[in-house]
Amino acid sequence: MLIIQPWLIRTYRFDIHRALGRVSFILVPLVLAGMLLLANFRIRSVPESDFPGQTYVLYLQISLAAVFVMSFILAMVYRKNAELHARL
Repeated sequence: MLIIQPWLIRTYRFDIHRALGRVSFILVPLVLAGMLLLANFRIRSVPESDFPGQTYVLYLQISLAAVFVMSFILAMVYRKNAELHARL
């Protein structure tokens, strides 16, 4: 979507761009759930000796998930402002 949507705007296919935007309302929660389930699986399958190192990886995964969701939310909030929406 990060490649196709800007290309659609550049080729003046606004209808398809908006349709993919609507699909993202389903896709983003699925990606977020997958990220959190993967983080949960990784932290549960870690041996006790490697737990401190894996908590750092868990922190990174959760931080990236938060940045991803905030970027999506802000892009949807500012969808009427084309310059800001495109940057998000």
